[in-house]
Amino acid sequence: MGTTDGDNPDLAARVATIRSNFVAGLPGRIEQLERSWRAVREHADAEACRSLMQTAHTLAGSGTTFGFAEISALAQVINGVVRGVLEHNEPLTSDRVAEIEAALAGLRRQVDALSV
Repeated sequence: MGTTDGDNPDLAARVATIRSNFVAGLPGRIEQLERSWRAVREHADAEACRSLMQTAHTLAGSGTTFGFAEISALAQVINGVVRGVLEHNEPLTSDRVAEIEAALAGLRRQVDALSV
């Protein structure tokens, strides 16, 4: 039979610490997404586009792992749009720009709410 976090207080403490560190690092991750997005918008920078996609992908997975479904869903939106542009040569239309910007704004709101 497996154990739960309640059965192992050391494990529960370690998980809580890792989750806390994840939350503490969220503002920096959002800033990184915003910087990459600015570079994409201002300079059509392919490397920034890849960075945006990778950061969003990682954030989506980590958000799920640590129980932040909304953060994960918003990051998945960014990842999906950018992946389509990079890997499938989809145009970065005004609708896609709006999707990314709305997701970034939503991420910022989620992170700000955690900081209160």
